[in-house]
Amino acid sequence: MRYTIDRFENGKAVLLEKGNEFNEKLIPIERMPSHAKEGDLVEPADLGHGKDYQVLEQETAERRKQAKEKLEKLKKKNKKK
Repeated sequence: MRYTIDRFENGKAVLLEKGNEFNEKLIPIERMPSHAKEGDLVEPADLGHGKDYQVLEQETAERRKQAKEKLEKLKKKNKKK
């Protein structure tokens, strides 16, 4: 199962289930990689050093790229009006 990091609050990462964003999961921040940030895609993993989730770097980068392209397209569309 994959999740998006929605935010960090009160020492916890708030994860939203991919495909069912109404399903929130609260995970102690210590169980997340130190480089994890809001918007990253993560999945459970047995990393063997107390971190139970891993960031899906390639998928996160692709998602960020797609979001940026959509935003640019919307900006161009609004300029034409």
